[in-house]
Amino acid sequence: MRTINTRQDVEDLRRDGTAPTALTKHISEFFQQLEAELADEEEDTFRLDQHGPIVLLEAGDNLYDLECVGLSRENCGLLGSMPEYVETLQLDNMTVYKIVVMYTNDFIMTFFTQQGIHDKEIEQWLIEQANNY
Repeated sequence: MRTINTRQDVEDLRRDGTAPTALTKHISEFFQQLEAELADEEEDTFRLDQHGPIVLLEAGDNLYDLECVGLSRENCGLLGSMPEYVETLQLDNMTVYKIVVMYTNDFIMTFFTQQGIHDKEIEQWLIEQANNY
């Protein structure tokens, strides 16, 4: 799991090459969009901490227990989050899920994950959620 709060986090993701280039590019563009919409002129460095970070879910992440981003095991992690919406994105030759979870009116976390890298139950949940919206 990668949590993106700053431009430096985006650059680190780009540099380490663990995520596919098309996904990294999309996350970078999404960060720039959020920065343009949410940046305070008095801030030295824009940070998503107060608005809700971008989270890249990777293969092997336990989506049933995402306590580190406020989605506890007791509530089934991401599966118990009741997202605002889930959409599928076609980026080059891959499908990516964008999952938006509203914690409060002022704090919205956006998760990205690739299709096909999680267990069958998670994949089925993602498909169902994407079809509901």
